[in-house]
Amino acid sequence: KALHSVALSAAKSKKKKKAPAAEVLDNAAEILRGKMLENATLARFLSSDKSMEDAFLRMEPLQFSKDINMSEGGALRPLNNQKNSGRINSLDFTNPKTVKDCTFMVAVINTDVGVVCGFGCGSNKKEAKHAAAHQALQRLFSWGAKGGAAAALEALREAVESGEERGQQAVEAIEALGEKLKESAAAAVQPFGTFWKARFAANLSDLPVEGKSAGATFATQEAALAAAGQAFYQQLRLKLGIPKAAEHNPAEWAENINAEGERQTLLLPSLGDPATEELLSELLGTEEERGALAEALQQATARQMERIASIEELAMAPEGSMLPEEGRASYVARRCFEVTKVEDEDWRREEIKG
Repeated sequence: KALHSVALSAAKSKKKKKAPAAEVLDNAAEILRGKMLENATLARFLSSDKSMEDAFLRMEPLQFSKDINMSEGGALRPLNNQKNSGRINSLDFTNPKTVKDCTFMVAVINTDVGVVCGFGCGSNKKEAKHAAAHQALQRLFSWGAKGGAAAALEALREAVESGEERGQQAVEAIEALGEKLKESAAAAVQPFGTFWKARFAANLSDLPVEGKSAGATFATQEAALAAAGQAFYQQLRLKLGIPKAAEHNPAEWAENINAEGERQTLLLPSLGDPATEELLSELLGTEEERGALAEALQQATARQMERIASIEELAMAPEGSMLPEEGRASYVARRCFEVTKVEDEDWRREEIKG
């Protein structure tokens, strides 16, 4: 009997409930499917590509643990700092969903590169929110906010040196233009923890130049950064007016850019030749004609101001009263339309007289 009771208790211990981690994974896709339309920013991002939706539904939740720090705001603090500085556009959380004693939340971060999500779960709403924020923060990378152009360029250069040759021309162009490029910044994100997207941007004089890793997704951060750098390079050529068939020569481009960046100085041809002076004189008229025109315009302006004053006087008069005040004109005329007068026609062109 004793042996039987020991064996029975051992069998019961093997039938214990599924571990919390397994339960979470079993319910993850179902929970995420219910969150797809809850946030408008997320819904627009997912609708852009079917592969985005598939990647979103495969997200694995991060379970809250003692390794996730909640003191002083935890991951929420740096995320809010990035939001206040403009590095991320918005930070939202979906409504909590509780399944099998586990509360789930999704953090939705909108950036210039795209949407980044964090999927967290915990024993309560607070733990789930911090877990989601922690996971989302680990998927955000940016260079240039504090390190400036040097940090952004270094990130792109390291991506090229890792074997992504497509960004080599961008590195050379950025190095050649130097200080003519202002506020350079690079960013790379993992929207759902699988693939990567990236962006490289700078200001050439007052015009923004931006390159993104397009609609494609990349397996590594370096590949996405190199693709964004190449897209930036193509936009830079476009802003500089470099023909498509022109060779890659950033040093020459830098020499041709004036102090205002890519803005071109337009030079008017000389007005000293006789034909041009004759045409200009004919268009401007003689000194007497210009004086007569100016005088006619002044008289017309004075008449118009007088008519406006008479209309305002009529509007301010008491209802039912047409008696003018002492010192005013003996009548007030309402001008509904204007008949062209002879004295107004002298300065008009022949084709519009009358």
